[in-house]
Amino acid sequence: MAARTNRTSVIRERNERGFRNFLQSLKAVFHLFLTPGNEQLTTDALRDARRYLLDAKGTLSLLLNDLSRGDPNPTGLPANAIQAPLRDLRESVTKLLYILSVEIEKREQESAFYVDAAYSAGVTSTQLGPGRRRYDISKEQLEHLRSLFFSWKKIADMLQVSVSTIQRRRKEFGLDDKFESYSDITDDELDEIYASITGNSSEGPLTPYIGRRRFIGALRSRGLRIQRWRVSDCLRRVDPVGTALRWQMTIHRRKYFVPTPNSLWHIDSGHKLIRYKLITHVCIDGKTRLLIYASCCDNNKADTVLSLFQKGVEQWGLPSRVRCDYGMENFYVGQYMIDHRGEGRGSIITGSSVHNSRVERAHRDIYSGVLAFYARIFEAMEDEGILEILDNVHLYSLHYVFIARINRSLDEFIQQMNNHPVSSENNQSPLQMWEKGMLDNMHSGYTALSPAEIDDFGVDPEGLLPVDEEDYQVNVSPPSIEVSDNHLTQMPCPLQSDENSGVNIFKQCVELLNSFLS
Repeated sequence: MAARTNRTSVIRERNERGFRNFLQSLKAVFHLFLTPGNEQLTTDALRDARRYLLDAKGTLSLLLNDLSRGDPNPTGLPANAIQAPLRDLRESVTKLLYILSVEIEKREQESAFYVDAAYSAGVTSTQLGPGRRRYDISKEQLEHLRSLFFSWKKIADMLQVSVSTIQRRRKEFGLDDKFESYSDITDDELDEIYASITGNSSEGPLTPYIGRRRFIGALRSRGLRIQRWRVSDCLRRVDPVGTALRWQMTIHRRKYFVPTPNSLWHIDSGHKLIRYKLITHVCIDGKTRLLIYASCCDNNKADTVLSLFQKGVEQWGLPSRVRCDYGMENFYVGQYMIDHRGEGRGSIITGSSVHNSRVERAHRDIYSGVLAFYARIFEAMEDEGILEILDNVHLYSLHYVFIARINRSLDEFIQQMNNHPVSSENNQSPLQMWEKGMLDNMHSGYTALSPAEIDDFGVDPEGLLPVDEEDYQVNVSPPSIEVSDNHLTQMPCPLQSDENSGVNIFKQCVELLNSFLS
C-alpha cells in the first residue's frame, strides 16, 4: 500500500512539474518569434517550431477536456481559475501556427527554383575486364544499412552511387520489402510494449517516463517500424496527461563541434546513487551522441572503468581521443589511450567536469530516465524501515538485487537513446549518424590537433555545468561480506518477478544472508 501511495505521489509531482516545464517551453517558442532577427531562422527550425506548437495545441485541448470533465487536475491550480487562461493560450498558439504555415509554404516554393544537380558516383570497383565497372556493394552491407532504417535514397547517397544502382542490387540479391512497409502490429500490442517498458504494471519499469522519441527508439531497437502518429496516439492512450506534459521545446542546441564519429569519446562516473554505494559509469561519442556504455557498479576503481572502456572499443572501435575529468578511476584508460594512440597528441584530455558537458548531459538523462525511479524505491525502503544502509548485509542484498535490475534498465535506455530520432539532426538517430559518419569520413585522415587546440577539443563553451570538487575524490568499495559459491547458488534470481519492483527479493536475500552468516 505504501509503495502504491508513493507511486501516486510521484506521478502527481511529475505532472505538476511537467506542467510548469510545458509553460516555460511554450514561452520560449513565443519569445523566439518576438525577438528581432527571427527572419534568420532556417526553414527546418520553423518546421520544428510548427511541430512543437501542434503538440502544444493538442496538449492544451487535452487539459481543457480533462478539466471540463472534472478529471484529476495536473496543473496544481484551481480548475475554475485556469480554464479561461488555457483557452486564450490555445487561441494564441492557433494564430501562430497559421503564420508559421504561411511562411513555411512561401519558403518551400522559393526553394523549388534552387535544386542542386545530382552527385557523381565514387565507389571503388573490383571488376576486371571490359565494360562498365561494377560497384563493390554487398548484400550484407545493404541489409545492415537498411536495418538501421536508412532510406534507399540515403543509402545511395552514403555509398555515392545512384538509386537505380541500389535498386538493381536489391533485385539481384533478392532483398524483400520487410523494411519498406510499417510493422504489422495492433494498437493493443503497441500499448503492451509501452507498458512493459515504462512499468505500467505491477513489476515496475525498465525505463519510466519516456516520451515519443525515446519510444520510437525503443521500437526501432526491437526491429519495429511504426508511424509517428500511431506512437503519439499510443502515448496519449496509456498516459494522456503525463505524456502531454513531457512536451519540450528543443529548437536551439548548444554549440559543440568534433569532426567525426570516434574522434572524441567522453567518459565520466555519476554519483547520483552514492548514498547506496552505487556508481554509474558512462561513455558517449562526442560527434553523434551515441552511448558507448552506461553501467551501474559497486565501485569506482580504475580497472572497472578500463574493462567497460575496452568492451566499448570492441564494439565501436578505438577512438582517436578521450576526454575525462581528474578522477583517478580514469587512470588506466589514460594509459591505454597513450599506449594505443601515442603521446603528445591529446590522446587523453583531462580537465574539469565543467568542460565535459556532453557526458554530464548524458548523466542527467540517465538519472531522469532510469535512476530516479530506483532512488525513490530506495528512499521508500529506508522510510519504511526495510533498508538500513549502514548494515553490510542490507547493502550487499541491495547491490545483489538492484545492480542487475538497474543495468537491465540501462541496457534498454541505451537502445532507446541510440535509436531515437534527433530533431536537430534531420531526425537521424545517433546510430544512423555514427554509421553515416564512419562511411563519410573513412578516408578523411582527421588526427592532428595543435597544442593550443587540445585543451578546448570537445568543450561546449555554452554548456558549462557546475561541478562539486568532491566529485573528483569519490572512493567507493563494495560491501565487506564474503559469500561462498554454494550460498550464492541458493540466492534468488535478482531479475525474477516479485510483483514489487524487486523489494520482496531484497527482503528474501537479507533473510538468507543472515541465516548463512549466523
